[in-house]
Amino acid sequence: MATDKLKIYKGACIKAGTRILGSLTEDVDRRHWLDEVWDDGGVDYCLEAGQWNFATRSTMLSYDSAIEPAFGWKRAFVKPSDWILTTAVASDEFYRQPLLQYTDEGGVLYAELADIYVKYVSNADGFGMDYALWPSSFTEYVKAYFAYQIAPKLSGGEEQREALQKEMTSLLRMAKNRNQIGLPTKFPAQGSWNSSRGGRHTNRDRGSSRNFTG
Repeated sequence: MATDKLKIYKGACIKAGTRILGSLTEDVDRRHWLDEVWDDGGVDYCLEAGQWNFATRSTMLSYDSAIEPAFGWKRAFVKPSDWILTTAVASDEFYRQPLLQYTDEGGVLYAELADIYVKYVSNADGFGMDYALWPSSFTEYVKAYFAYQIAPKLSGGEEQREALQKEMTSLLRMAKNRNQIGLPTKFPAQGSWNSSRGGRHTNRDRGSSRNFTG
């Protein structure tokens, strides 16, 4: 079931051991505290914690001709405004050739190519901020993070905050593990010797186990 801002706040209140909110306009301290966490980039912080499948965006970037690097790299690429975390940078659209020769400085990528292909965790509405895409494991992590942030202002004290920190760490680990399940199987790259043996004859069996000798 999709979450929303109020459900996140309610879940955070439950984890923090305080009364849940009835609405996002309820004029109570705990709502204002949760608003502060939200407005201070609370969800962005959680998105930055992993390479989440639901929030990953792929695009091609062309270099910005208005930016002339003073030295070194020839071309500059301005990151989109929804960029949270870099997942992959490649020289081809299938991401088979990772781009290793580049640098990331001040919201700008610098490289030698005219076009590069990137994957990144995005906080755009159709990606990281689309609650309908959030897995339940990530949602629970977000609730725990918000609870952890407001805990010092509640009556539970440092002991409660430590417990919330452990819960948050455990939920983050679970969310990352489940996120990995959705990724395609990755195989190690073939060496030149294996490639030359396989070549274009991958469907031809050049031997039989009956011919093996011990």
